[in-house]
Amino acid sequence: MSEPQAQTAPPWPIDLRWLGVEAAPRLRDRVAVLLFWSLTDVHSLEALPILSWLQLRFAGHAFVAVAVHSPLRAEEGGEDRVRDAVLREGVRVPVAVDERREVFAAYRAERWPTLVVLDAAGKVRFQGSGVPDRQRLAVAVETLLDSAYGEVEEPAFWPGRDGMPGRPASVTELRRPAGLAVDPANGLLWIADSARHRLVAAELDSGLLRTVVGTGRPGSADGDPSMASFARPAGLCCVDGIVYVADRGNHLVRVVDLDRYGVTSLLGQCRAVADTVGGRSGYSQGIASPVDCVVVDDKVYVAMAGTHQVWEVSQGDGYATAWAGSGVSGRQDGMRQDASLAQPEGLAVDGSRLAIADSASGAVRIAEFDSQQVWTVLEPTASGGPLQPTGLAWLDGDLLVCDALGDRLLRVDVDARTVRTLVGPGTLRGPRAVAVHEGRIFVADTDHDRVVTVDAKTGEVTPFELVDPHPDHPEPEPPPTPVQSRSTVALCFPTPIPPGERMDDETAVRAWLRVVDGWALSDSEGSVEREGEWGVLRDVPTGAEGQGRVRVLVRYATLADVDAVPHVQELVTEAGFEAEPGASEVVDLHFPQ
Repeated sequence: MSEPQAQTAPPWPIDLRWLGVEAAPRLRDRVAVLLFWSLTDVHSLEALPILSWLQLRFAGHAFVAVAVHSPLRAEEGGEDRVRDAVLREGVRVPVAVDERREVFAAYRAERWPTLVVLDAAGKVRFQGSGVPDRQRLAVAVETLLDSAYGEVEEPAFWPGRDGMPGRPASVTELRRPAGLAVDPANGLLWIADSARHRLVAAELDSGLLRTVVGTGRPGSADGDPSMASFARPAGLCCVDGIVYVADRGNHLVRVVDLDRYGVTSLLGQCRAVADTVGGRSGYSQGIASPVDCVVVDDKVYVAMAGTHQVWEVSQGDGYATAWAGSGVSGRQDGMRQDASLAQPEGLAVDGSRLAIADSASGAVRIAEFDSQQVWTVLEPTASGGPLQPTGLAWLDGDLLVCDALGDRLLRVDVDARTVRTLVGPGTLRGPRAVAVHEGRIFVADTDHDRVVTVDAKTGEVTPFELVDPHPDHPEPEPPPTPVQSRSTVALCFPTPIPPGERMDDETAVRAWLRVVDGWALSDSEGSVEREGEWGVLRDVPTGAEGQGRVRVLVRYATLADVDAVPHVQELVTEAGFEAEPGASEVVDLHFPQ
């Protein structure tokens, strides 16, 4: 990062809209980190988790991190579209909707993402573009905190507000599904349930839920399907019952083989690595933002959005090399290694042709295995063409294209290079994956949190409902927990750590309580003391005699190793209490799984 002249931070525009908080964060008397990002820019999405981690790293200090969404493209600028992206990416800091790019211009930003660090006097101390190094950034913030004395910020994205779920989801609820794959041998549809960090498999005909893979908490653990973990898994493909996963949030390619090994990691280092060549295997080879994958013979082809390429990976030992794309973002046709791609997010194979969705340019490309040529089948300026092509699938020689920004499913005649809309806006919202089985089209209607089926002839859309094979019977509400009145109590609760990860010692475990009803407990917040696998929040004030309910939010960070992507864990529950004389001053609190 460069150190520019000490520019004073301009005030927030009066009409600037905010997500995650009720009012614009104050920048004076505290250290602030601003990230200017775009929801269609892959490097912006790589930087957002660093911002959420920073907010935890400096929780309880005079510090605030702010994600300023300044649209790279006009179509992405609306508040609803930004909210969809924020919930999809798990952002946990205040978000400014800079639809007209006023703040972007005021800070003289030119690229996405751009990072700005402000000191407590509101002066710009650092500014630069690209994905920041989180450790160096943390050192810079820590240095500046010595002169910061402002108030501590409220937590951003409180459960039940701004679209944040206020209760645990049932096993059949999907959140931002981003990948689909058909397993015809077993009659299953696999779904990457991205915002719940898991995979689910349901029967193609009935929707009956057959398998859940992953704990549902972000992590990178291999092993038994019930103990393995993912981080915003995206594209899937299935061959002979084996599922390949583009585990985007972890920068890994994973393999799910339920009959033999469970979940294993085929490629990647659990961190973004900007290598555009490759030549190593497995964990030795770093990659950046894998978004989709297909299998051809004994090779896995991976859409590597972070380096604007398609990579070829050996199924056996994970040996990987760049296969198509120079590594420079663009739309140049030619021999596969000389051609340029622009943030590929979708792949589909049809014999000797590999279709590629260039999401950043709006083009659809074809890579020929025989001639080794890459050519453009659909220009971004084509009549009726996609704004942001993502998921792809072949159907009877035509190409189905999900248009995430256009909220459409398109059908492209590759030979004639014509487009028609199969499903238009108003029915779909941000679709990101499509799969075909025996003429039946399945679409991940991502920002509607569902999967739908589409009639190939009429375009009629039907929800694909997941069915719980063991439906839970509602349990009666437990009686309020007695607590000592007119005193303080300590709340004790488990802080689960995903297998293969450890607690990030640099960040705090932070808890917030907010009264929903009554005054048995009072609003409270603070750092949580850890005792083994349990956390303790002390000195929670209690009221006079009477009942009340509170909502509890706990956040903390875990990681696999010091250089790995940090995962922000989140626990949410609502519980009833009754203040009475002589009751306990230590209370156990349990969070639903």
